Amino acid sequence: MPVKTTQIIINRKLKQPLKFRSAGSIFKNPSNTLAAGYLIDQIGLKGTRQGGACISKKHANFILNL
Repeated sequence: MPVKTTQIIINRKLKQPLKFRSAGSIFKNPSNTLAAGYLIDQIGLKGTRQGGACISKKHANFILNL
C-alpha cells in the first residue's frame, strides 16, 4: 500500500468515529476557513443524543446511528 494511502487511513482512524455506523461527514463547511464540525462543537452539541442518533464526541460533523 502506498505511503500516502496508509497515512490517510491512519488519520481517519484517529479523527473519525469508525466504531458506529454513520452517513459520514454530514454538513458542508460554510467556508474554506470555517469547519461545520467546529461550529457544532462550539454551540455545545458534541455528544448529544436524540433517540438512536448521536452527534459524535470524536468529530462533531458525524451523526452516529447507535
